[in-house]
Parts: sequence; structure tokens; C-alpha cells
Amino acid sequence: RMYYFPFDLPVANDAAGYFWYANDLAILGTFPSEFESSFTRSEFPNNGWPSFLSIFFAISDSSSYLDYHNIQRFLGVVISTFTIIPIYLLAQKFLERPIALLSAALFIFSPRLIESSLLGTTETPFLFLGITSLYLFLSNKYRNILFAFLIAGLFALVRYEGLLIIIPFPFRKEGIL
Repeated sequence: RMYYFPFDLPVANDAAGYFWYANDLAILGTFPSEFESSFTRSEFPNNGWPSFLSIFFAISDSSSYLDYHNIQRFLGVVISTFTIIPIYLLAQKFLERPIALLSAALFIFSPRLIESSLLGTTETPFLFLGITSLYLFLSNKYRNILFAFLIAGLFALVRYEGLLIIIPFPFRKEGIL
């Protein structure tokens, strides 16, 4: 992933909206009240990813505009790389170990996942949080199930479509797995 990393290009399209929101949040220290996405001309509904980015923007002390874009992309790459762990653990619940490892490898080397991780959009944290939430929810430990709801809340903050995962959670039947 780092081989294809575009160090000299700014983020574009939706990623630019997330960048500017995170930048405003890092500078102001509070959520921007008058922020409008330049692409949708509406209020910014998903502020989980920009809030996470703003922490790293605030820590970073750079005068280069592209450094902040690279931080956004680099975090996307790191999160997409860490996605292999919950994918493997989730696949291991249903498949034998070698097949679970193969399925995780096929997922992590997917060209679309690699491309989306380099864009700096919400897709990589959305996948990571969703898969982690599913894995924890399918656990037999009560504490893990509670963490699944916490992560599902973060999942919904990254993209509001994540609220849909909360619908099947109460219908879990013991003994299915």
C-alpha cells in the first residue's frame, strides 16, 4: 500500500470535505457550526472520521498543506491494514483456520480496498468498525457484546448507515454459533 501512496497529491472529492471539516475542528477546538460540504451544499452529517482525523491534525505541527493530506491517507492505510485482524477472527468463527486465513488475505489484498484506503475517505474505518462490531457481537462473552454496541455507535458516527447494524443485534439467539 505504501508503494502506491501518492505523497504529492492532495485528497479530492469527498475526502476533501472530510479534510476541511477535520482541519476546522483541529483549529477551532470545537465542532464547526457553520460548516457546509462544498459538494452537497448541506450540513455535514458524518463527523466520526473527521473527528478522529482532527486529533492527529492537532498533534501534527507542520506548515505543509500536503502533510495533512498524507496524514489522512496514512491513517486510512493503517486502519485498512488492521482490518485483517477482525476479518480473520470473524472468518475463523465460521471456517477452518487455513480457509479463514485465505479469506482474510483475499479481503485485504482486494484492489478496491487498497484504492479506497489511499483515498482517505470513510470506507476503511467504516469497514473496520463494522467487522469488529460483528465479531464482538458474535462472541459468547457478555463484555464483548457490550463492546460491540459501543463500536456500533462509533460505526454509526463514521457513516450513518451504520445504524442499520443495531437492528439485528437484539435478535441474537444463544446457541446458534
